[in-house]
Amino acid sequence: MNIWPEVDLTEYERLFVRTYKTKAKINGKDVVLPGVLKRTYTRTLINIADNEFYFAPKFEESVKISRRARVFAIVFGGDIAAWSIRLQNSAGTLYTINTSPNSDNRMLVASMVAGSNYNFFSQVGVPPLNQPAPVLNFQEGSQSFPMPIEPNWDLQQNDTFIINGLCHYPSTGEEAVRSILTMTLHVWEFPGMEAGTVERAG
Repeated sequence: MNIWPEVDLTEYERLFVRTYKTKAKINGKDVVLPGVLKRTYTRTLINIADNEFYFAPKFEESVKISRRARVFAIVFGGDIAAWSIRLQNSAGTLYTINTSPNSDNRMLVASMVAGSNYNFFSQVGVPPLNQPAPVLNFQEGSQSFPMPIEPNWDLQQNDTFIINGLCHYPSTGEEAVRSILTMTLHVWEFPGMEAGTVERAG
């Protein structure tokens, strides 16, 4: 279980929302402000089809959020030492920046979280596959690894958060190994900040 801090609202955000639904006076008017919504969105990447569970290979996932939002944490599970990911929004803003050759701005998930068996911050983008895949699966697969994000990542209304993955296990031939990565986005959403309400700030 992860315990996250309360949302820290900016002065601008407080014109539209509060931590909990409350009455307030904004620009001399009595208004009822909605409370911030805490939401989670789980997505899964998989490198090989699994006919038993009807999984198809999936190397890219996305989350579209209709409200203005902030991503304040991601919790990873599965084979974190086998996947590199690139995180960005639909406008092209990159949240993972890796200058290593041929990385395509993907980062090894094990290097993004604390407490993993392969927390190699000095080797971002280099998969530490120095043990057989079944060993990695056994060590990492049943655990969850939180990554707090501070400052939070801002998403505008109707923005899309895009996850693009690369699995470092072979997916064909005799050496093929099925590998799954799960990600749960923890998000603050701000009702009342949709387009058309900005005049409140005037």
